[in-house]
Amino acid sequence: MRADTYQESRKNAIFDFHISMQTKLVMTLSEVSTRRRIRIILCGLLIVSTILWIFLWGAYKTNLRFVQVIHPELQSGQIENATDCAQLTQAVAGEYFRTSEEERSFPIAFALSTYSSFERLARVLRLIFREHNIYCIHVDKKADISLKEKVKHLAQCYGPSVFVIPDEISVDVARSYFTVLQSVLLCAQQFLDQKTVEWKYMLNLNEKELPLRTNWEMVRALKRVNGSNIVEGVNGPPVWDRIPSGKLSFQVEWIKGSVLVALRRDFVKFMLTDPKSLEILSVMEAEKHLGKVPEETFFSTLAYNPQLGAPGACLLIRPPNASDPRSWFLTRYVDWDIYHCPSNYIIHGICILGWNDLPILVKQPHLMANKFYPDFQPEAYDFMENWYIYKVLLEQTHQHLDPSFDETIYAKLYCSENHI
Repeated sequence: MRADTYQESRKNAIFDFHISMQTKLVMTLSEVSTRRRIRIILCGLLIVSTILWIFLWGAYKTNLRFVQVIHPELQSGQIENATDCAQLTQAVAGEYFRTSEEERSFPIAFALSTYSSFERLARVLRLIFREHNIYCIHVDKKADISLKEKVKHLAQCYGPSVFVIPDEISVDVARSYFTVLQSVLLCAQQFLDQKTVEWKYMLNLNEKELPLRTNWEMVRALKRVNGSNIVEGVNGPPVWDRIPSGKLSFQVEWIKGSVLVALRRDFVKFMLTDPKSLEILSVMEAEKHLGKVPEETFFSTLAYNPQLGAPGACLLIRPPNASDPRSWFLTRYVDWDIYHCPSNYIIHGICILGWNDLPILVKQPHLMANKFYPDFQPEAYDFMENWYIYKVLLEQTHQHLDPSFDETIYAKLYCSENHI
């Protein structure tokens, strides 16, 4: 029996059981006292809740077995030292994920950075890889030679649509310093220089992230932003200590945001060729010895100063507000609430994702989730990986997006409706 048919039959069975329970409860309640009614209601709710929990857990285990039967090495811990290209590149044995015509007509460029975990890099690339897209990997210059060799082999397995920044031009990435931005720009330049794939948007990510949206959902989301970019923006005091001391020949309001962005192609070309953009880069690079976190001001400053002329730049700035979905930064789900961290594991002010985050993650509209650590509750990553694969398989089976995916949230973003 196919997994989706099996799941549907289980859903029908549990629904019938639930209705049966309700009917019996109503018949019983008409014959007993109020006090006993309350006890019966509570017992009934407990029984139904228990059955539902067993059903949901069984559904998860069924999904897990379904995927693992197809590709048993998926979570066996063998990837770190694997050399077999099929095992390294195919989340489902025997084939890459199939794609829709809508996806093939909207290629995406993915810039990945890695410095420590080959296994997580291979696994996230295996999820997001589609043959019509293009991928660039920057390996930290100080990474072990073994990691560099593994990444080169991985790229060779995929073919020409995945390339690695050559070691002679890669950079030694240091947190908060100019090299973080530089590693992204190296991939951006490579994307523009190649002539094979006419990609529409560029997204960047690292080895500690995982996609929440399938490729098809990403395509639909990027279409719905109506030619804008998805860039976080906050002005005022948070950016004051990050402003370069060098003077510009023009006026600009410095804006803080995230290094993790979704940029339309002509925005990427603008940031690497426009004289004003290059001047901003120059004053940042002049202070590359200072930890001013330029990767969090470069993209945002271009995206929220429309007078500079960056394609898709926002006409107004609305800092993210949890109660206002139009202001949300949907490129990434990141939990900054260190006082209510579900995992109770915090690094650099970010709540590391784990088991307790799963009910939250599967409901988020964001493109990706940040961060999962390989040595912290790795089963949570396994679960999300299977959840993602199962979503893609359902898309391929039914030839449409998951009905729970709300693409309108992207169309209603402030910048989607107010940009140049």
